[in-house]
Amino acid sequence: MRSDEQLIQLTLQGEQKAFEELITRYYRHLYLSILRIVRKDKEAEDVLQETLWQIYRSLPTYRSEGFKTWITRIAVNKAIDWNRKQRRQTKQETAGSAEEAEMILSRTQPDQPVEEALIREEEKAAIAAILEELPDKYRSVLYRYYIEDQSYQEIAEAEALPVNTVAARLHRAKRLFRTRWEERIRHD
Repeated sequence: MRSDEQLIQLTLQGEQKAFEELITRYYRHLYLSILRIVRKDKEAEDVLQETLWQIYRSLPTYRSEGFKTWITRIAVNKAIDWNRKQRRQTKQETAGSAEEAEMILSRTQPDQPVEEALIREEEKAAIAAILEELPDKYRSVLYRYYIEDQSYQEIAEAEALPVNTVAARLHRAKRLFRTRWEERIRHD
């Protein structure tokens, strides 16, 4: 088996297979490092692709000081940058404006205080955010059961699952949701 240093030298000489071998060796490690920060599979894959491209471009500057540490640092920095970018986008979307406030106010009942309507909208946004954090298999059953008002049987048919699996997933999903909701309340 060729060492990291040998593979790096071969890559710098233009041997593409050497870079592929190098990346195959650390692919899982990089993916898991990114996933810990990004916390969503699809986004972690996207960040990983950016990371691999950055590693390839930066190889000429590598100084033989621990390749795994070096590429992990690149991956972590890319993931942190991605999170910052997401937060900025979220702030821009939520900063979103008088129009949004107008919409909330227009949905308020005449006898309902504006503060209650705003709190209810914040709670809806928090619920949506927690649902987005849940794994797909749990988010899907929660959505079908509570939002679409489907029965266990209907969910089982739609998801091609046994009814007892639907029941188990719904139970786990509720427990996971409750835990995340309580964490959110503690941090707010």
